[in-house]
Amino acid sequence: MGLVQLGNGLLTTVVSLRMGIEGFSTEMAGLVMSFYFAGQMVAARTIPRLIGHVGPVRVFAAAAAVLAAAALSQVLIVAVAAWAVLRAITGYGMAGLNMVSEAWLNTRATNDNRGQILALYMIMVFLATGLGQFLLVTGDPASFDLFALATVLITVGLVPVALTRAPTPSFAARSTLSFAQLYRLSPLGIAGVIGTGLVNSSFYGLAPIFARDIGLDAMGVSSFMGITIISGLLLQWPVGRLSDIFDRRTVLTAVFFGVALVSAGMVLAQRINPEWTILVACLYGGLSFTTYSLSVAHACDFIKPDDMVRATSSFVLAYGIGATVGPLVAAAAMTRAGPEGLFLYSCVINLLLAGFAVYRMTRRRAMPKAQQGAFVGLPQTASPMVEDLDPRGARKAPASAPNPVYVGTVRREGHSLFTD
Repeated sequence: MGLVQLGNGLLTTVVSLRMGIEGFSTEMAGLVMSFYFAGQMVAARTIPRLIGHVGPVRVFAAAAAVLAAAALSQVLIVAVAAWAVLRAITGYGMAGLNMVSEAWLNTRATNDNRGQILALYMIMVFLATGLGQFLLVTGDPASFDLFALATVLITVGLVPVALTRAPTPSFAARSTLSFAQLYRLSPLGIAGVIGTGLVNSSFYGLAPIFARDIGLDAMGVSSFMGITIISGLLLQWPVGRLSDIFDRRTVLTAVFFGVALVSAGMVLAQRINPEWTILVACLYGGLSFTTYSLSVAHACDFIKPDDMVRATSSFVLAYGIGATVGPLVAAAAMTRAGPEGLFLYSCVINLLLAGFAVYRMTRRRAMPKAQQGAFVGLPQTASPMVEDLDPRGARKAPASAPNPVYVGTVRREGHSLFTD
């Protein structure tokens, strides 16, 4: 999966830059990028049923085939409508690969090592996606080479999973909590997840255009994207630890304000010296990519353990909705305000989130520390299967068992989780 994420990280940036080369407007680029997340949302709803019909191995192979075909077809067919459909297919295929792989991880995980596996998986996602940005300097986005390289990496990454002898994972029907139920339990949590989708999907899809338009060369674009994404990994645990010690809403509010401030700083940096944006990117990624995990952690403080998996699956859907809409709105902002419109948009969204967080602090008392759950870092993914690795929820027996049953319940004690 590290190789798959490496290739997909490169592909996303190459597609963004290639649209500028082909003369796509920024708004059309935002539309194309939003279809990627729409495809992932469709996959989250349909892939489990498809696996039930033909099995995970066949779905895995099919997802790889359509992903590779869609990636390479973008070089052969250059048109906004065609690229939107191809990006949707790419998102669908990528989500299919993620879902099968994450289900396999969950099959092999135990209650003792589930958190460690999730942490390693998240490190892999951020690190591989970030490093994939630096492959941009190995070719020209206007040529076939980088599309081919991305496809090769994704395809080679399938080999270990396709040849694994691990028990085939099962995919039971998944239920979710409605948004109305989630909002009643944690208004700030659901707002934070949707807001994170609005902001971070826009960064992935449109930040390469921002970097190019302010005058950065290929290495500059690679450094800007790679440093931002990798920085998102580095602050996950420090920020998470602070949220375990203090009122999580206070930490979340501070992070929202911090992202808004750094977004404004990005606008100033690109006006003074575009190369300074790479330094500001460290802070931006470090803060912005923690808001999803913080929002989910805050919401989980108010959710019963037996509902945890259903709730976190709903958060994946909420993030997907925000991620689908985000590039459209951010692209419109860039059309009107220039490349800096991307971070003006981020600034406004995060200020609104911070204001809502302050309002919520006046409506409900803080969760007592003894009852507050532990922070768990999560990758931002449209696959609900990764949520099964979250150690906060009640766990079922391994999927390879003939009749999965609940083997325990989770209770909170201080800042740790124990299984009875």
